[in-house]
Amino acid sequence: MRALFSALFAVVVASGLVAPANAISPAATLMSDTQEAKNDVATFRTTQNQLLNSYVQKYSSRFTPSESAALTNAQTKADRSLLALQRATAKTDRLANAGASKSSIHEAAKEAQRSYERAVTAATDTQASLEPILRNRLSLTEAFSAYRDYSGALANFEDIGAQLEAIAERTKPGR
Repeated sequence: MRALFSALFAVVVASGLVAPANAISPAATLMSDTQEAKNDVATFRTTQNQLLNSYVQKYSSRFTPSESAALTNAQTKADRSLLALQRATAKTDRLANAGASKSSIHEAAKEAQRSYERAVTAATDTQASLEPILRNRLSLTEAFSAYRDYSGALANFEDIGAQLEAIAERTKPGR
């Protein structure tokens, strides 16, 4: 009897009338992925702001007023680019959760990718412009520590970029 029930259940599942209890729909997976990306960006932004604030508090006395202004401007610019990315990923998540069309979600995901690319460019430019200032004001140990923080943040940020790319690919029209 058990074998008959199992066979009957397999036929019903295969027919598409019922999904197995552990099956996750593509829409649910997409919603989970967009929410994860949104949360990862928000966490990244918060973490980076805290890290940059700690640097400013710890080392600000070593910088001239113009250098301090450059550091503050860099921090503001970085936060602005991350805020734009946070808003773009939140929009993608909102559309996915609202059951919007695949093309609408795809366009939002592509915009999130563009925001990500702008943030990468801004971070690279900022790092290059601040490096001479920091090189003269930090000890070798402090510089290595800052580089370790930067490398770790960059790896986390690259993971976010990969998430956004996967979402855009999954929502590409015709897929």
